[in-house]
Amino acid sequence: MAAGGETPARPAAGSAALRLLLHELPDAVLGSEEAVGEVTIRVGRERLVEVARLLRDPTVAHKLRASEDAEALYAVLAMPSASAA
Repeated sequence: MAAGGETPARPAAGSAALRLLLHELPDAVLGSEEAVGEVTIRVGRERLVEVARLLRDPTVAHKLRASEDAEALYAVLAMPSASAA
């Protein structure tokens, strides 16, 4: 619960993927936008396969989805190589 008894806002869908990309492949991210509770990430066509491979890694995907707070998410991102997790 946030201060004042309010439930903290849930992170936008896709925000964990954006953080991972900015950590692992920062030059692949051309831009991002958040609207209606979702994040849209723009990547260059030449990096699309590399980005897709990173995001589809089942271990990384599971850990990103299970991260319920910033500390847990940081632990996933701070691994030596997210795809080697």
